Amino acid sequence: MNNLYEQFSGRNRFFILAALLLLLYLSFFTVSETEYVLVTQFGDPVSEHKTAGLKFKWPFQSITRLDKRLHLYNPRPSEYLTRDKKNLLIENYVMWKIEDPLLFIQTVGDTSGAEMRLHDIVWSQVSAAVGQTELSELVSTDPDRIRTGALMNVVTEECRKLARSRYGVDIATVDIKRINLPAQNRESVF
Repeated sequence: MNNLYEQFSGRNRFFILAALLLLLYLSFFTVSETEYVLVTQFGDPVSEHKTAGLKFKWPFQSITRLDKRLHLYNPRPSEYLTRDKKNLLIENYVMWKIEDPLLFIQTVGDTSGAEMRLHDIVWSQVSAAVGQTELSELVSTDPDRIRTGALMNVVTEECRKLARSRYGVDIATVDIKRINLPAQNRESVF
């Protein structure tokens, strides 16, 4: 054993030690409390880590970090038609978070891809709900007639079911920020 050790000069020992330290550095990683980490090997998911701490992977594997906190998505305002054939310009917001990191990566890839898919789900559910509602139930001077809260609770539940099963996303809430009249209707009203 001493002969083997003596065969390596000081410079060779330094390179061997540096290579071992580099392999250790590439093999360990940390997971924060605010993230999920997926370990991939040549693009294929190998494992997922949902708990915080120090984790191990092989040096040739790579990691993808996903934020597990709530995200706020503000879709662009869209025009909807009520049951009594009145056009409204409604601006929504969506609070969402990643629930299943593996399904999320396989179906949408990243947050911008998720928001594109969420936009489609939210738009269709809000359109269906508003299409079954009279204008006076959305905008009224009588607070007892307004039922936007109940309407948006139904929309949130429907969106939550679809987003969980399709994309691994949990929708916390879908709500209305603003209801307005389209520009052409605003002029005739005022």
